[in-house]
Amino acid sequence: MEQLLVGSATGRGLHAGPLGDQVDGFVEALRSCGYATASIHAKLLVLSQPTGWLEHHGLALRDVDQGRIRGFLRWHRRRHRAHRGVETTTVQLVRHLQTTGALPPALVAVPRGALAEVEERYATYLREERGLSHATLVNYIPLVHRFLVDRCGKGHVGLGQLPADSAPRFVLRHAPTMSPGRAKLLVTALRSFLRFLHLRGETATDLALSVPTVAD
Repeated sequence: MEQLLVGSATGRGLHAGPLGDQVDGFVEALRSCGYATASIHAKLLVLSQPTGWLEHHGLALRDVDQGRIRGFLRWHRRRHRAHRGVETTTVQLVRHLQTTGALPPALVAVPRGALAEVEERYATYLREERGLSHATLVNYIPLVHRFLVDRCGKGHVGLGQLPADSAPRFVLRHAPTMSPGRAKLLVTALRSFLRFLHLRGETATDLALSVPTVAD
């Protein structure tokens, strides 16, 4: 983290705040997922909002529960409607803390809604039917969330009506902005999610077959 926010007020504030002991581990988890340094830096800046909210309410990490996560996200959406990065990064942090044992595994990270319910069902499938680890969920779910928001976030497209070129277009648009490792993870996560949708009868065809490969 020192290489990202050397001597900055944000860096000092994060380390001194209620999430301070967890920040460096979160950075390493993001690095292992293939995030570029600039993206990690942006996420650390974003974390100043949940950190400030916890401090304002006099809360420590041990006080965080489902209700308080939802409370923060509601507060954020009322005041910063255009900034989706805070919600995404908060959810990523919560799932990382669940993986490390700093928060209970059963803690619900996002408010329930149409897309959140799909993500939750997919996470249950990965965990209970595929037997995959929490680390895999931490890697896959944010990418699937990004795809869902991109394709369905405004309510214009239902999952059952996803065009066949949805995944290819998404990959071709976003993979070039990612590191090679992150781009490969994007492809793997999308194939897994689209196969899940087909197995559950959400889509008539297996759209996983349409996801393109990416260059090394």
